[in-house]
Amino acid sequence: MFLSSRTWLLPTSLMLLYIFCVVDFSAGLDRISLGQSLNPSQTIISQGGKFELGFFTRNSVQFYMGIWYKNIPGQTITIVWVANRDMPIAVGSYSLSQLVLSEDGNLTLFDGSKRLIWSTNSTFRFTNAREGAVVLLDTGNLVLMDEFNVVWQSFDYPTDTFLPGGKLGLDKTTNRSQVLTSWKSSDDPSSGTFSFGIDPSGSAEFIIWRNRSERYWESGAWNGKTFSSVPEMTLDYIFNFSYVSNEKTNYFTYDLYNKNKNITSRFVLDSSGQVRQLTWLESTQNWNLFWALPREIKCSLDSCGANALCNMAVLPICSCLPGFEPRLPKEWFLFNYSGGCSRRNPLQCNKDKEGFQKIKQVGLPPNPRSFAVGKVELCEYACLINCSCDAYAYASNGNCRLWARDLIGTNQLAEFGQDFYLKLNAFELPIPSKGSNTLSLLFLVRMYDAQTSITRLGFVQVIQETKDAYTLVWQYPFPFSYVVLSRVTSG
Repeated sequence: MFLSSRTWLLPTSLMLLYIFCVVDFSAGLDRISLGQSLNPSQTIISQGGKFELGFFTRNSVQFYMGIWYKNIPGQTITIVWVANRDMPIAVGSYSLSQLVLSEDGNLTLFDGSKRLIWSTNSTFRFTNAREGAVVLLDTGNLVLMDEFNVVWQSFDYPTDTFLPGGKLGLDKTTNRSQVLTSWKSSDDPSSGTFSFGIDPSGSAEFIIWRNRSERYWESGAWNGKTFSSVPEMTLDYIFNFSYVSNEKTNYFTYDLYNKNKNITSRFVLDSSGQVRQLTWLESTQNWNLFWALPREIKCSLDSCGANALCNMAVLPICSCLPGFEPRLPKEWFLFNYSGGCSRRNPLQCNKDKEGFQKIKQVGLPPNPRSFAVGKVELCEYACLINCSCDAYAYASNGNCRLWARDLIGTNQLAEFGQDFYLKLNAFELPIPSKGSNTLSLLFLVRMYDAQTSITRLGFVQVIQETKDAYTLVWQYPFPFSYVVLSRVTSG
């Protein structure tokens, strides 16, 4: 421990008492021991001098307890963790605030009125007063520990920053997850709109959620080295990424390769909804952006209403999904899309008369029903036989997703979207282009109403023409007027 020079003339017994009760934390201690406290003029610094913990403010009105880089210069400190992000200390009670390692084994933050602001809420009790301490490590992890046990650690409760050695995942035994949550703005560390974490359904992918529920972006399946929607990971020579999944936990972690241990880097979920990998460059004295995801700004859930496709790269940004039309045409063509779209023709709940149209590069709608299947055909069949299923998507890791009724928040992306299969009536499906196997559309008159001589019942048929045969792919009965039949059959 380092102590300020004013203590050396004290008698030994008084010196020990002084160390315990009035330690000068600004001299460089990396810990708070049981019974000690930290006030707004004090900080603790990790042993290697990389991180610092103390009080901070962004607006001189609200105050927080947090961790930041000690060795990163600049007018504004780079915060990596905030204890009381959603319960700031007011300026009037800030000066007498204290961070205390209490006798009950909890690290606790009080404002000047002795009001409880934040606590580790640990149920652990120290058996020996000399054992307990909270230590700030050079990893940026704040650890509450005794001689043998880590009781609590800040890495289990990240805010917006994911540091090397940390974990983002799900503890299956407690159902507790580590999730990043963006700041509300660059000057407001309270919980923002976006959050980032592992898929709670158990698939090996990460999700960015908007407003805690809307699936804003998906990483794609983990293939052992990268996530499918993050090809930049294959170019990353700085970090060693790993994904761990077993019966007790699923989590993603990363660390620096040995040759890069002196590099300062972090992942941040910013207030715009992007996950950014940033590395500090001493040569420029700035944070260098290595990559950011998602690359494209996505529409919000209410941008286009139900059953519409939103594409920020074109105008107008909203279009109805295939087989759908504007529910309120006048408002739609005045660029009021709130009414969304509805089906031109209702589905028939008949697997022999329905099929799927593939839409590529889609940012998928939120809140699907998810489950694991062995192959895409099983996923398609599960939707086909379910009358309430309107669409499905299948991931390479075997995850099948089904959507029912109104499809809200479907985005068209320029890259790294997923294939989305929309259920339509068979007669609404597009005819595949000609190739080695030609598909032909035929109108065949099958029945004649002798009494009225007005309506004939025809079959719309798709015939697959191959070298040796003609094969009926599907057919659908449809009533045609005599005039229409005369025209298409030349009388």
